[in-house]
Amino acid sequence: MKKIYYLLITLLFILLTLPLISFGQVYYVSSKGGLNVREAPNATAKKIEAILYGQKVIIKSKTGIKLTINEIDQKTGDKKVVMGEWVKIEYAKTFYTIPGDGDIHSDPYEIKKYEGYVFNGFLKEASFPQYIDENYIDFSSMDNIYVPKGELIYLTEDDKTYEGYPSITEYFKDVDKPKRLTSCYKYKSGILFSGIAYYIIFSDPFYEIGYGAKKYRAGPKIHINIAEFKNGVLTGKQKRINPLEGIKTEKIKIIDLDQIGVEKEIVVKYSDLRIEFGDLQEYIYVNDVAFFDIEGNIISDFPPFNFWVNNREGFLFDINNKNKFLKIKYFSEYIEPKGQYGIQEKIHFFDLDCNLYELVKKVEIIENFSVNQ
Repeated sequence: MKKIYYLLITLLFILLTLPLISFGQVYYVSSKGGLNVREAPNATAKKIEAILYGQKVIIKSKTGIKLTINEIDQKTGDKKVVMGEWVKIEYAKTFYTIPGDGDIHSDPYEIKKYEGYVFNGFLKEASFPQYIDENYIDFSSMDNIYVPKGELIYLTEDDKTYEGYPSITEYFKDVDKPKRLTSCYKYKSGILFSGIAYYIIFSDPFYEIGYGAKKYRAGPKIHINIAEFKNGVLTGKQKRINPLEGIKTEKIKIIDLDQIGVEKEIVVKYSDLRIEFGDLQEYIYVNDVAFFDIEGNIISDFPPFNFWVNNREGFLFDINNKNKFLKIKYFSEYIEPKGQYGIQEKIHFFDLDCNLYELVKKVEIIENFSVNQ
């Protein structure tokens, strides 16, 4: 009876200490000394290479071949028994080839995938429960464009908001445009999302190839982004966590949701507009700019005008608007500005400059506008 009891206890210990494996799920190397990849599920098989601490891997299959390793902590000398089995994995590396003279068309970046066998006792599931609460929503499960039928307003004919979304543009080719369609709003199942969302970013080891040599540059890295949303807008506390080094940074971003869509008016007058071309960009200068409220009172400064200049608002380039009093109707919207070179698609959402900006809705010339002295 005692033998059966001890056998059950031993089996229970093994079940509790063996890593649970899910095929196709993301894991990472948890051993700071890295992990050997071999051609076959055997400790004597040929070593392909050692993958680094934090390397993202995907388990393709398990072999059922068990293995027990006695790990020794290099700092304390403490011994630890690590139990597991051999599994087949897939992992990747990113290579950057320095372009040759005149080579401006080929993509210098290449991601190469590899396979091999490793001991899964040094793999951890990339779920990070110490940082990510079970109530948090995976950012990748959210939608950044949702078009509710019937919820429409009339915008100006020269509006270009939807050119980046061909399928949406086609859908609304013969009907009115939707009330709101910017990639800064986030939806969950078609509803503006309120809650906390997270996103895990894995960076594979990065190598540079040039002049006949391959050099390791950086990685692997793991970053966890956590942020609060309210009515589809990123507002509140934001966290960026490096779980490999235990580094956590926090910041608070507050968006005044009550200001979204509120229409306002300003009167602007300028004498001329000048464009200068540099090596990499163009510079726009607006001369003799003056601002007034609708009653004719002088306004010393109006910061949204700088955004309109940087965003290349069309009314600035109309020669008929020079030296005229322009009544501009505008409203606040939560967007990512286009800027000189357009939105950088490779930047992750949490790094985008999604904020409240004043968008021009309508511009008209006031012929008889009185300025209060």
